[in-house]
Amino acid sequence: IFINENINERVFAIRDIIRRLEEGLSLLIFPSGTLEPDPAILPGAEDSISNWSHSLDLILRKVPQTQVQVTIVSGVLSKSALNHPFSKLFKDFNQRQRVAEAIQIMQQLFSPGKYNLVPKLTFEKPFTIDKHYVDNSIKTPMWDTITQKAKILLEYHSRI
Repeated sequence: IFINENINERVFAIRDIIRRLEEGLSLLIFPSGTLEPDPAILPGAEDSISNWSHSLDLILRKVPQTQVQVTIVSGVLSKSALNHPFSKLFKDFNQRQRVAEAIQIMQQLFSPGKYNLVPKLTFEKPFTIDKHYVDNSIKTPMWDTITQKAKILLEYHSRI
């Protein structure tokens, strides 16, 4: 389910997500809704957690029996693509990262095996949130639990 900037479409998408979770379906969410730094080579991964959308919190309030599993991916962006002369033309870091990713994809298409990347994917244990809510504030203890688990995984990624 793609969620864009249109508020009406966002409301429809949130309702659709809630309905699907009530039906027992799974959902993969990219909580910032945008590109995030690869923790293996870029700074700012932990800071980017503060930009995550609180819509997940709203969704989980409606379907508290949902199991949540925080996941972090790293090691997918090459330093050489990030430092490519064309990538360096962009001062805005998000633009630079997007250009680096495009360069990396093109180079991998024309020169398979060019990059010796070892992506890492880690998972926290799944948990349900129904016992975490004590109030209806926007930043609930549940939200703190999710972000804390993400920070733990990022710490782990920095060591491996």
